Amino acid sequence: MLRFRIVILIWAFILTFLGIGAFTASWADTPYQLQSPNGAAVPLTTVNQKREANSLVLYTPTYGTKTRTNPYGVEVSATLVPGSKDQYQVQQTTDLHTCEAQQQLSQCGNMAIPQDGVVLSANGDKQDLLTQSFPVGSIFTLNQRLTYQSELSLNAIDPTAQTNPAGDGFPGFRGGNQLIVYDSHYGQPTTGTNEFGYEVTVKDNRVVAQEGSNSQIPTEEKAFILSGHGKAREWLLANAPIGSKIEIQDNMVTSTIDKNTYLYQIDTLVQKIEQLRNGLLPQKDAEKVDYLKEEALFQPDEVVAQKALALKQALTPLLWSSYPDVPGAATKAIWHRPSESTIGEIQQSLNLMQKAGFNTIYLETYIHGDPIFPSTTFDAYHIPERMAFELTNNNHKDLLKVWLSEAHKRHMKVHVWFQTFYAANRVFDKDMGNIIKTYPDWVNIQRSALGKDTIPPSTLEPGAYFLDPANPKVQSFLLSLIDEIITRYPIDGFQLDYIRYPASFPPDRYSYIATTWGYTPVAREAFKTQYGLDPADITPTDNPQLWEDWNAYKVSQVDSFVQKVHDLVKAKRPDLPLSADVFPDPKSSLIRKEQNWVAWAQNGWVDFLVPMTLTSSLESIVKDTREMKDKIHVPVITGIFGPFNGDSPSHVVDEVWSAFTSGANGVAVFDTSHLTQEMAQALRMGLFKASQKH
Repeated sequence: MLRFRIVILIWAFILTFLGIGAFTASWADTPYQLQSPNGAAVPLTTVNQKREANSLVLYTPTYGTKTRTNPYGVEVSATLVPGSKDQYQVQQTTDLHTCEAQQQLSQCGNMAIPQDGVVLSANGDKQDLLTQSFPVGSIFTLNQRLTYQSELSLNAIDPTAQTNPAGDGFPGFRGGNQLIVYDSHYGQPTTGTNEFGYEVTVKDNRVVAQEGSNSQIPTEEKAFILSGHGKAREWLLANAPIGSKIEIQDNMVTSTIDKNTYLYQIDTLVQKIEQLRNGLLPQKDAEKVDYLKEEALFQPDEVVAQKALALKQALTPLLWSSYPDVPGAATKAIWHRPSESTIGEIQQSLNLMQKAGFNTIYLETYIHGDPIFPSTTFDAYHIPERMAFELTNNNHKDLLKVWLSEAHKRHMKVHVWFQTFYAANRVFDKDMGNIIKTYPDWVNIQRSALGKDTIPPSTLEPGAYFLDPANPKVQSFLLSLIDEIITRYPIDGFQLDYIRYPASFPPDRYSYIATTWGYTPVAREAFKTQYGLDPADITPTDNPQLWEDWNAYKVSQVDSFVQKVHDLVKAKRPDLPLSADVFPDPKSSLIRKEQNWVAWAQNGWVDFLVPMTLTSSLESIVKDTREMKDKIHVPVITGIFGPFNGDSPSHVVDEVWSAFTSGANGVAVFDTSHLTQEMAQALRMGLFKASQKH
């Protein structure tokens, strides 16, 4: 690592000085090679991942039965030409313009994936490519490369605001579309990155683990974390699987996938199976592994890769079924955004969840400041109600009612997932949302926004607008909305999410003060009345005690609201469980988000907590679960983010297993939009098989 560290830093300085910023990258294709019907090469953005903005995604039957996309794009369904291995004929196309013109948005998005075919799904600037080049009846070529090399420019090693200005202001100093190396010289135990990227651990030039965010940085000299955001994230997902060889020279990262990559994966798979089965791999399977290794000595890479992949596919179900099943009554929850447009689609989604073994749904009921049901509270406050998702049948406008009815038919519990102080997102809503547009004095204000004509959204949580927890009118409104939900609907639990202030930088960052929140007229006046000084004039250097008092004041606003929700819920529905989604590090969540979950548990204001681990690191899941169990005496339902992070089905199983073996009372998986059919199969074959007996 040391031999190329200086070279990279010099290049980073030169390019930054020249004003180029990030390195120029030639974004590599995925392992799949796509040619349009006219023979032109078409670069795919990613495979079997959630479709993001301006992307072209390939969906195969491995992903599931449908793409689970929204209507705002173009999709092409194609089936394999009989007798061919790589030729596909287009059977159906949908596009947003036609659906909008015909007022049939439900006809776009969420396309069925043929069992003998694929779906190409495009958004944004990639839409015209599908519309113009893939008409119904045309034939295109799609094949998968098993062995290949791919490279991408590196932006920085152990970044700081000075060495990587493009990352300044972002967690872990990782900027948009950047590829970063973190090693033992970084000076921090973890990368500090957020959940909007992807990371892999490299030891001795080999990828040995896949992470999600905020990964543990290895201490060995020849080990490091490769972390990517945006297009760099997509590159890592496509080109840096377990076992791939990683080399860094000058400013270029090269990933090599060869026969050794697949042999490494087979060895890792066999070790896991033997560990779970007390060292016993069935003899016939052991013989196949030995024979493959012998063949690998003289067979070319592509041949070995094909045979290893086939053997891996045969052994993987054995791995899944080797896990012991967790108790059937344990909480096996999954977060779900209700984007279905028909009752039939709702039923299909519930069937998938139930078949996978989930017994509880955390249903997003209050999305970006909008409820999924006709709200009398919104009417009373004269707030225009914008239904985030609607059923095409106008007789069923109440999504919450339909979901509860259908879930309860399947004996599945539904907990309301409630985004408490989170009011809108400019990325999705294009504005500040109806609540803040109606009551602009309710919006939370960052210190850096003081004196500005308009209130900008959060930068650390891109595009997000939050309500002010210190405003009594905000609290009254939210309490009325919660009261409406728990009294009108037979829900099985209520979950507070975003029960905090927006995130700020850590106190050791020079920009910490500017990124802190809560500087609303209401809060400033209340604090000034009590302490004699406007918090906008306080700094931790000049007024250390008052700065501490200011932070304590903000913490108390969230605390008092949690207590009020508890008192309301227990007065109206004493047996209704109340939970909260929290960040597992109590110190960081308190300092950076005013989230004091330890006190909530100690005071009995919550019935259980759901730590959002965000990472895919097994070590972090174990650590977070154990430390939380040691600190509080309420149940812990560990959040599992493997699907969101694009992890393999086997790694998702490992994450769930790590949580249960660390003392978790259950798990909550994030989320259905990223859960593939193989992930569901992996869970129901092993850890969740007890659920199939009920």
